[in-house]
Amino acid sequence: MNCKLFSLLFIAFIFLSCKKQNKEEEYYFKGVVNGKTVHFTTLNVNDNYLSSTYEHSYSGSGGHDIYDGTSIQKYNSSQGSIDENHISVSILKRFTTLPVIEDIRSMYKIGGYPYGIAKQSSMTVNGAVVEYFDENGNLWSSEYGNQNGSTFSIIEIANIKADTEEKMMKATFNCKVYNSGNSILISGAEIKGVIINKF
Repeated sequence: MNCKLFSLLFIAFIFLSCKKQNKEEEYYFKGVVNGKTVHFTTLNVNDNYLSSTYEHSYSGSGGHDIYDGTSIQKYNSSQGSIDENHISVSILKRFTTLPVIEDIRSMYKIGGYPYGIAKQSSMTVNGAVVEYFDENGNLWSSEYGNQNGSTFSIIEIANIKADTEEKMMKATFNCKVYNSGNSILISGAEIKGVIINKF
């Protein structure tokens, strides 16, 4: 999908629009990626990991493919940019009209999801999307290939603080992600991160 290149450009916007984090709360990704244990956590402030909302969309053929979710990223202070190795997990949904806040809220529920594929048409498959950027900055996406046997479940949606509208999402998943015809497996994965503050 050519438009998927937009995700790379959108990373800068994600960083600029990221929500303030509760320093006492841990946000993280942990799992086995291509046989290697990976753990990104905001708990160790020296690692400069942060959780931000992840939102973008494609419009075409009478509708809008909307992605909304979370990203766990490492901020490289020396370069003033997001480190190449990070992950984003989002919920994809096709809307025939531009969604309002209530529509975005409705994308989130406790329970299982299929894996989604944006087609920028009525052929879009609603569901979860996992995007993993490896140490070389290569994008591996669940949208690029078959997900037979893969699973995704949201297990928690909660307030970050009692006095704020910000929310966090916790999800577990197993999937294959693809790049240029190659695939790697993400297994035993769990992510906890900031999502929309539109609740």
